[in-house]
Amino acid sequence: MRLGDFPLRHLLSPAQAARYLGVAPTTLKTWRDMGIGPPCITYDFDPGIIRYDLGAIDDWMVTNTRVLCAPPGTSLRLSDRTVEVKS
Repeated sequence: MRLGDFPLRHLLSPAQAARYLGVAPTTLKTWRDMGIGPPCITYDFDPGIIRYDLGAIDDWMVTNTRVLCAPPGTSLRLSDRTVEVKS
């Protein structure tokens, strides 16, 4: 297999993921430790390597975010997808 045979994944480091979410890296670590943050990827050969899939972060944001400043029916753009605000 060649590298091109695999789908392109947008994996972020914890620092990049925290920046994308607009929180401090320590906040993201606290969420990870509490099991309430976006899903992360670790590797059996080195559990110290932690990565976040950009699509998984977007999905987590959609299901764990309340939009208080937009009326129902408003469309918001998150990364590569549009989300409609529900009441």
